[in-house]
Amino acid sequence: MHCKPNSTLSPVRSLILLLGFLGSSLLFGQTFEGKKSSFHGFEQIDFKHDNASLRVVRPKQVAEGKPWIIRARFWGHEPQTDKALLNLGWHVAYADISGLFGNAEAVRRWDVLYDLLTTKHGFNKQVGIEAMSRGGLIAYAWAAKHPERVRGIYADAPVIDIRSWPKGEWAGKGSAGTWKQCLEQLKLTEDTLDQWSGPLDNLKPLADAGVPLLHVIGIADDVVPPSENTDRLQLAYEKLGGSIEVICKPACGHHPHSLKDPGPIVDFFLGLDTRGVEVFARRPIPAGVALKGHGKDATVYGYRIPSLLVSKQGTVLAFSERRLGLHDHAQNDIVLKRSSDGGATFGEEIVVFEDGMHSINDPLSVQLEDGRILLMFARFPYGRHARASGWIKAAELGFDNPNLHVLTYLTESRDDGRTWSTPVDITRQVKAPNLINANTPGAMIQIQRGPHQGRIVTGLWGTVPPAAGSKSRTWQVVSAWSDDGGKTWSRSAPLVDKSGKGFPNECQVAEAANGELVLIARNQGGATFRKKVFSKDGGESWSEVEVDETLPSVACMGSLIRGPERRGTWDLFASFPSDQGRKDGQIRRSRDHGKTWQRVHTIPGAFAYSCLQVAPDGQSLLLLYEAGGYQSERLLRLPVDAFVE
Repeated sequence: MHCKPNSTLSPVRSLILLLGFLGSSLLFGQTFEGKKSSFHGFEQIDFKHDNASLRVVRPKQVAEGKPWIIRARFWGHEPQTDKALLNLGWHVAYADISGLFGNAEAVRRWDVLYDLLTTKHGFNKQVGIEAMSRGGLIAYAWAAKHPERVRGIYADAPVIDIRSWPKGEWAGKGSAGTWKQCLEQLKLTEDTLDQWSGPLDNLKPLADAGVPLLHVIGIADDVVPPSENTDRLQLAYEKLGGSIEVICKPACGHHPHSLKDPGPIVDFFLGLDTRGVEVFARRPIPAGVALKGHGKDATVYGYRIPSLLVSKQGTVLAFSERRLGLHDHAQNDIVLKRSSDGGATFGEEIVVFEDGMHSINDPLSVQLEDGRILLMFARFPYGRHARASGWIKAAELGFDNPNLHVLTYLTESRDDGRTWSTPVDITRQVKAPNLINANTPGAMIQIQRGPHQGRIVTGLWGTVPPAAGSKSRTWQVVSAWSDDGGKTWSRSAPLVDKSGKGFPNECQVAEAANGELVLIARNQGGATFRKKVFSKDGGESWSEVEVDETLPSVACMGSLIRGPERRGTWDLFASFPSDQGRKDGQIRRSRDHGKTWQRVHTIPGAFAYSCLQVAPDGQSLLLLYEAGGYQSERLLRLPVDAFVE
């Protein structure tokens, strides 16, 4: 069992979600005829349709997109999640499937409810599922049949295997009378029990569709023991590549269900669209592409290392390395896709730069006040890396030999990213003589206020070769800046790091509202916290490196941006994986100019490199991140007003 104690998860401090509420009079495309009553102050309507007893509770105001959940069994029990979602503009729906144990008739009734609400009343095509105890049977049965319809499943102490409950074959208590009823409804006998196909047998469609799961369990549950139910499902789902989070309640049995503060459950359902838009995904390599080196056996293009930019015209530009397979140096090209509708859809792939067998790495973008878009990147010669590995040799120190040295280039676009200039070599300006390389992925900035307004600034990481007699390389970070629109560049001295084990590595810079610059870096070889520094002079000099324990993370590139400006100020936002691996992406916010950080959202599942930007609407963040074990890069829209701490 891999679970998180509830105390580590962010509670919902405010249940006011500003998602473009619609008037409550527009809730239904047609009027429901049925019995009306009150559910904790919200209107409840009970009615029959196609031989099914149905129920809908309507919010006072409806969230954009008409999101909703289906509640499975035990209506009204521990309603805190339902009430919270109703307050946020969600609908709560229910079909009476009592005593059916997830059989075909139960699935049919859920089909009736779903079809009615989505086709005649305009409810969202994706629905959240809330299932308690034996409700897990119908939840997983229906979801396996319709994985594309499921936003996510929250299951609370769920029955996953009927042999555990109600049969009580193992450690669980069981219920003899209920077991007899269960066999009758599923048309089984003790002799045909092996023919039953339950949740554990039908997880692959959910994993393939990327359906996120959240289970809440009591460690001391002796009715539906976790070891016989959730633990087995978690192991199987993760083996299939699925995303599941388990919240454990110590010293808690089968009851009470839910959480006193439903914040983590509400966060899960909000999800702020945990799947998002697929921007880049693995695809077959066209015929005629030369395959050598690490790409010699590749059959598909892999995409890694995102950079994201929102132009002054409102265009969303998503950059990535396109690789032969997934190796860091597999004839990588820099490509981009453009979106003119805020990131909802993207056009065809545009090649920004490619150089045959050589590897083009680390796209780093910014748009200047004059409208030009700059892209910095590194060029690694074929067969050379920042370290020796197998047949690949370490690149050498130097600036001039394109077959031995790692070079840094800058290209620009003057037509909103459609075409790009011939790259200019800026290596001597930004790379120190003791470094093999000088690059970083993500985004640069142009300072918006103060004495250095208009300055372009970025951090760059570089590899220091092993000393004589050693095999261990180290890393340094410098900043680079330009005061003439990218024509010429200066660089700082390396950051001074006395913070202990580990080295600053891939990094990002943001402008804080107090006029300082903040640089946050991957901590390579150190503790599972990120490193940071501050600059009071526009990036020319920096404070000593410190480890920030409010930024827990494994070693991985992450993003850092200034958020939307409001009333003359702004917060800072960062994104990076958890401290438990490249998964469960964190959005963290700082309200004190980068001194401390609070988690405001989690993206469950695989999560590696990422890049944030403010959306064209100025009210949301856009997040481009590596998902699915580097299978794709996806774009999420994250409304800032939905964030809770």
